[in-house]
Amino acid sequence: MGVFAVASVATTLMVGVPTAAQAATCYASTCDNKDPEATGCGADAETKQSLANPDGGYRLELRYSPTCRAAWARGVAYQSFKVQSFSGGTLRKTAYYDAPTTGSPTGFRYTRMVNDAGLVARACIGGPSQPESTWACTASY
Repeated sequence: MGVFAVASVATTLMVGVPTAAQAATCYASTCDNKDPEATGCGADAETKQSLANPDGGYRLELRYSPTCRAAWARGVAYQSFKVQSFSGGTLRKTAYYDAPTTGSPTGFRYTRMVNDAGLVARACIGGPSQPESTWACTASY
């Protein structure tokens, strides 16, 4: 009976651990405008592209969740940043992070997510007085 009890406990412990797929609460287009951390999509996130200012003024990453098939921008910056998704070269959706007007950036901040299933995405960064067409962008993924 002792061996059975140990096997039963081990099985219960292994079954009770959620995987990234079990933890995620959205997929592809249902992730649009949702928080990557609150949905569980951040659990398996990968940095696919990044930009950094050589003077240390910012770091920007294009993040992607294979489980959720969604992308978002994550950065440490004094500037605003965004993530954009494209379908066949046409802009589909944009999600922004607006930098605070006072204080210093500490830690990572991130945008809401955009669907990336069968699409491409990129992250861009720029100042509030800069036209968005002049913002620096990562390569697309």
